[in-house]
Amino acid sequence: MTSCSNKNSCNVNKPFISTIGWFTISTTENDQLIKSIVHDYKRHPKDVIIIHPTAYYFDTNFIGNDYSYENSGKEFTFSNWKTVSILENMKSHLAYWILIERYNRT
Repeated sequence: MTSCSNKNSCNVNKPFISTIGWFTISTTENDQLIKSIVHDYKRHPKDVIIIHPTAYYFDTNFIGNDYSYENSGKEFTFSNWKTVSILENMKSHLAYWILIERYNRT
């Protein structure tokens, strides 16, 4: 997803959150609260959202095009996901999956 305010300014790393569903977010800055980043990504700042209280991430590299990781030969499964509260700080350069449960446009 991209967000572009005009043709000369475009941030390909910042998604627009404008509906319910799953979104992937990340940041290059340290000490950013997950919940705050999600609110920064709303399409309209005054919109009211409900965020699922848990974010999901995976901090191990995948190797190759198969579904194994770290050359282990083990298949990636739900149990490989790590969880964190949206009230915690994000680790920079790590992608987090967050769920928007409700989105009310104001």
